[in-house]
Amino acid sequence: MKIGFVVISFPVASETFILNQIAAFLDLGHDVQIFAQLPPEGKTIFHDGFRKYRLADQIVYFSQFIPKNKFKRLIKGLPLIGMNLFRNFSQTIKALNFLKFGKEALSLRLLYLTSLFARKDYDVIHCHFGTVGREMIYLKDIFPKIKFIVSFYGFDIRLGQEKGGEFYKRLFSKSDLVIANARNTIKELIELGCPKEKIVHLSNGVDLEKFKLQARPKKGYCQITTVARLVKEKNILFTLDVIKRLSENQKINFKYFLVGDGYLAGDIKIKIHELKLENYVIMLGAQSQESIIDILRETDIFLLLSREESFGVVLLEAQAMQVPVVASCVGGIPEAVRDGRTGFLVKDNDIQDAVEKITRLIDHSDLRKQMGQSGRQFVQENFDLKKLSGKLEKIYKTYR
Repeated sequence: MKIGFVVISFPVASETFILNQIAAFLDLGHDVQIFAQLPPEGKTIFHDGFRKYRLADQIVYFSQFIPKNKFKRLIKGLPLIGMNLFRNFSQTIKALNFLKFGKEALSLRLLYLTSLFARKDYDVIHCHFGTVGREMIYLKDIFPKIKFIVSFYGFDIRLGQEKGGEFYKRLFSKSDLVIANARNTIKELIELGCPKEKIVHLSNGVDLEKFKLQARPKKGYCQITTVARLVKEKNILFTLDVIKRLSENQKINFKYFLVGDGYLAGDIKIKIHELKLENYVIMLGAQSQESIIDILRETDIFLLLSREESFGVVLLEAQAMQVPVVASCVGGIPEAVRDGRTGFLVKDNDIQDAVEKITRLIDHSDLRKQMGQSGRQFVQENFDLKKLSGKLEKIYKTYR
């Protein structure tokens, strides 16, 4: 099959699930093209898979292909119209239908997109995130035979809730299939107006060949780790209050490793200083997938106390590495953790509940080992990337 994956930016350190899915389809022998709205901002973290599959050669950035300046877009667009009228007459005429598509056609954006997607006879256009699907859905009218699929994750749901029912109306109406990464997401999509019959539940998967425990080194302390974007939804400032309470218990010896980057990094550093946690907290910044795997091999407890979380792939990755997790009971997290078996779920923003459950794991290494083994089995049975990629491949081929 010829598959066009459309994303916001690529590569993004916190969205390895997209890279892993693309790699899985390349392994399955499909012709894959990556379309990204924007290049990555700031320092780019390149995972090994990005180099292994030479994905840099398979990315088209809309921001580089479509001139931002209106005059330049028009000057470049005029010969594009002539060329496309000759090569793809019907699609080009549709892309210039100002009455039907309004500013999407008037701005010539739809013309540029049409010229890109007309280069291959795509079987599937798969948009990651509802916001991307909303901007790309016009292509369904231009190429009606292409199967148009969009995956929702979290922030795109919240944006739809803020904007109201009309925001995704066209996307829900025109798309062939909407993929929800968690059962909780299905409920939210229906509330946003998505027809239930168009929704398919398919979780993100974990590459079990990469995420596996080799040996956990012995240390003189218990290592607690969080891997997350440093944004308000991940609740890191609250997590530091939990770490402060743990530090007041003289009977336990631990260190807290925080992996990730984001706009709250400065506020987090200030709070670490205010709470006098410099001897407990180590901020590592954004890391490659390979470095995160190394960190998880040394981790004893994985901590994620998000305020909002559609699913939490990183929880699966930790469990695949036989690390017990402590996570907040919000969003799709209960689907990613077996409470009392592979880790503990914590009441939302309940410091005492979090402290008690973390302390229990610190105090009982046998419980950590037992939960770690159960976590690995849980991921193997339910979230194996190869199995889930096979399911998605079947969806591409059969669903209509």
